[in-house]
Amino acid sequence: MPRSIFSLPVMAAMLLLSSPLIAADVPDAAASSVMSVQQFLNKAKHLKEKGPFALLSPDFDLLSHVGEAADDAWKAQLKHSPKPACPPSTDISIKDKDFMAFMHAIPKEDRDHISVNEAYIQGMNKRYPCNESSSHY
Repeated sequence: MPRSIFSLPVMAAMLLLSSPLIAADVPDAAASSVMSVQQFLNKAKHLKEKGPFALLSPDFDLLSHVGEAADDAWKAQLKHSPKPACPPSTDISIKDKDFMAFMHAIPKEDRDHISVNEAYIQGMNKRYPCNESSSHY
């Protein structure tokens, strides 16, 4: 059966990603939820440098999961009273550039000590502030 040249990079990527050495470097979901802002920015920078090959990196999925976990954490804290934020809906999506802006808004000297979750929650709470009457629902 003839092979497409397009299958070779995919097969190589699968072999590379299934390597025990590579797999050991990929943190589990619990570890990704406490990723610092600086770690996130470093990984994002390296992915950007890879161009389209970033899609083959385990860090691509990792950062996606970290972003999803941060959004889940923000939505969970909206259930508290008084509400820390008052979005028009919890079915809100933001652009990647907005997410990155939240990370860059953290002062450089604090980025090693603040998690992605904390930075995202701060950013979203500032984006959707409550007025006095709406924060008590």
